[in-house]
Amino acid sequence: MDNITQEEKNVVDELRKRTINEMTSKLLEDDSVFYRFAKARDFDLAEAEAMLRKHIAWRKEWKIDSILTDYEPPECLVESYTVFSFIATRLKPINFLIQLYFSAWLNPAQSSVT
Repeated sequence: MDNITQEEKNVVDELRKRTINEMTSKLLEDDSVFYRFAKARDFDLAEAEAMLRKHIAWRKEWKIDSILTDYEPPECLVESYTVFSFIATRLKPINFLIQLYFSAWLNPAQSSVT
């Protein structure tokens, strides 16, 4: 963000002014969010603002900021897989398959993994 023109900086500042009140605290943790949305729309303020507002609405609709703290797994997951397996998949999505196999190994009668 150091090598932006004054005109681009003005667009980023105006985008911040127009949307700061709708931003969630999680989004505000990223200092570059306004710059990234402005750059994605070639510093066209109207398009960047529309895109950012849609993004904010999507995050609120899907509760993205609280998904890790408020998510409750479906009962079928709780019954079928070990607690260890579920916690591990939340910590590192890449471990998902490994954990499924581990869970199947612990509970072979309940598993469909072969």
